[in-house]
Amino acid sequence: MPSTIRLYPWTVSPQLIVRALDVYDPSQPTLDLSLDERATRDDEGIVELDLIGSEEWRELRIRTDVTLPGDQVSRVLPLGNTLAGDTRLLLSIRCPSSKLRETAVLDLHGESTWTGDLVIRRRDVRSRIEVQPFLARTTDSPAGSDEPLARHKFAVIAVGDTLIIQLDKRRPFGASPVLISWEDFRASDHPWRKNHPADVYFLSFDDERPHLVLNSAIASGSFKGLLHDKTQKGSTAALRTMVTLGIAESVWLKLFFAAAAAVAVDETTGEITPPEGWRGALLTRFLSTAFPELPSVDDKLQRLAELKREPDQFLSLLTRLGSPLFETLGSAKLIQKALKQVEI
Repeated sequence: MPSTIRLYPWTVSPQLIVRALDVYDPSQPTLDLSLDERATRDDEGIVELDLIGSEEWRELRIRTDVTLPGDQVSRVLPLGNTLAGDTRLLLSIRCPSSKLRETAVLDLHGESTWTGDLVIRRRDVRSRIEVQPFLARTTDSPAGSDEPLARHKFAVIAVGDTLIIQLDKRRPFGASPVLISWEDFRASDHPWRKNHPADVYFLSFDDERPHLVLNSAIASGSFKGLLHDKTQKGSTAALRTMVTLGIAESVWLKLFFAAAAAVAVDETTGEITPPEGWRGALLTRFLSTAFPELPSVDDKLQRLAELKREPDQFLSLLTRLGSPLFETLGSAKLIQKALKQVEI
């Protein structure tokens, strides 16, 4: 993964260490919540934590501390300056999915450790947050020796690696829920495919897994050749990336509506029964992003059921489906990939 390196004209310590110590929901003290370290990316220094426990939380308080090794203080502060009197510890909080950008200030406790709570509201975030510490000057200091030390207000003098906290449970599908095969629609035994020889694909829900049949007759067989081409650079590779993305987006949209249609509502009690298997997994993933303002999976399913009863309102769901669709497929990254393939 590409990384950004910031170069400063003064000494900056890269050794701030951020830790998430505890988590709770102050509005629901009885919720069982914890943080579990999932993995460390040694090449990038990124620690990843998973939020474990109830998904019904509305507001998270994450007890956090940041430490700067004692030997680093003299490397970044001029003689006579102190951490307490001349600096402030800031945490940059970002949510890539919702575009949240916030800053938290921690209080100094002890010689070089800061502590405080991060406040995360359910309606403001999706999927995960990224937390990175920065230590900045709050005062100006008179020019001194020739040492390359920052002496002006707001200068960043220490940074740390990013801490990622996964807020929503990861629900991988494992193997793709879709079975894929090729067929020349002109010679098909299937009546619909036989009568529509120019269709790009046919998606069937007759079996346990959806079946995507791609038409090998398109472009006299060049369509199949394109999708199976292994070239990684140039216009052919870029075209393959974009054609694949276009098909995937339309197929996944149909998969969502097939899953939504399988949500059962008892007409007497109003009780909602979500579908199982790939339909249930897909709904959970998509609705988590489509209705971030609703706190629980049950609330999201209830909203979906309400929309299904009102056809005009159900159409409004289309305006929200773009985000989960693009997020699932990584559409932005694939477009960027295609552009880079063309440039080479």
